[in-house]
Amino acid sequence: MNTSSLDSLLAEDHQARVVWEYVEGLDLTCLYDSIRAVEGRAGRDPIDPRILMALWLQATLDGVGAARERACRERQERIARAQQEFSKVEQAKSPDKKDMARASTTDPQARFMKMGDGGMRPAVNVQLATDTESRMITGVDVGNVGGDKGLMAPMIEQHKDRYGQPPGEMLVDGGFASREDIDSASTAEPPTIVYAPVAKSRKDGKDCYERKPGDTDAVARWRQRISTPEAKEIYKERASTAEWTNAMARNRGMQQFLVRGLEKVKAVVLWFALAHNLIRAATLRRQVAVVAG
Repeated sequence: MNTSSLDSLLAEDHQARVVWEYVEGLDLTCLYDSIRAVEGRAGRDPIDPRILMALWLQATLDGVGAARERACRERQERIARAQQEFSKVEQAKSPDKKDMARASTTDPQARFMKMGDGGMRPAVNVQLATDTESRMITGVDVGNVGGDKGLMAPMIEQHKDRYGQPPGEMLVDGGFASREDIDSASTAEPPTIVYAPVAKSRKDGKDCYERKPGDTDAVARWRQRISTPEAKEIYKERASTAEWTNAMARNRGMQQFLVRGLEKVKAVVLWFALAHNLIRAATLRRQVAVVAG
């Protein structure tokens, strides 16, 4: 009879080894202290949290998710919260659009947003910032505003809080490129240089790169900058970074969330970011080792 260990069944370069090495290196002292069995109380030590964390990370990398439908009581609670959220949505609508207000009973904090297929469904807006060199995720945010306008500044602030300085440059899509966002980013100290496509002029023959009435100096410089071949070449990097990360997220199951509420959704997204960066770091280390060797 042939016998073999579980370890021998796993390829040397399998990502599960990377996951376990990472989890083994975590300091979980506070967690162990809070769950350890205590003399005089019923119960025993639970399953090692490292095992559960490793399983969760591996499941995230494999695109495996899990959730159960809530009981009737919890559904009633969601309906009550949805009614409260509906009032907020309705108040935010202009008088001629109040009849378009919608709220989800499945997730009261979600908002009805237009999808790629033209339909309207409850959704949240997930923001991921990706470093162009390492392709590591550097920023995460989750909200329920359908558009991206106004979201550049909070992401810049998040980077300042986390890394002590703002990004030197940002490559963003047209949804972020409001003149207010570009001006605030460009005039901050230190500034963030924005690369974003310029919307085509609605007037035939009008050069969209020319300064427009109402443009600040910073916005005018952005128009001129993005018109250059150098800037257009730089902007191409977005496809291999931000769009690549978004594709990886979809491949790992982040097309539909199986949890409800912005906090829980953000926890799932942060877990994805951790798993993503864990594998990217291992890949980068291998690349460095090959070059050095």
